[in-house]
Amino acid sequence: ADGSDEGVADFHNKVQGLARWFIESADGIDLTDTSNGRWKVVYLFRNHNSTQENGPLLEFVGYATLLAVTSPFRKPKPGTILRICQVVIRPPYHRA
Repeated sequence: ADGSDEGVADFHNKVQGLARWFIESADGIDLTDTSNGRWKVVYLFRNHNSTQENGPLLEFVGYATLLAVTSPFRKPKPGTILRICQVVIRPPYHRA
């Protein structure tokens, strides 16, 4: 997901507060800002099997932020590099 969809940007603004609790140097990002590259977010949900009429019941597990930047020095030809910036997984889903 990226900031092109207003609903995604609004959802991410609500969820990114979790990062400040679990990552010491976490910082909020603006999905619509393209000055330093293009932000992408990968959300992870758990699907609970339910017999509800409204469809499946999804539970938010975590997310990862990715920054796509253009690298003019990439070999063998210039291109885009994808950097993993922050990964947040809620504590109930941490496993050893």
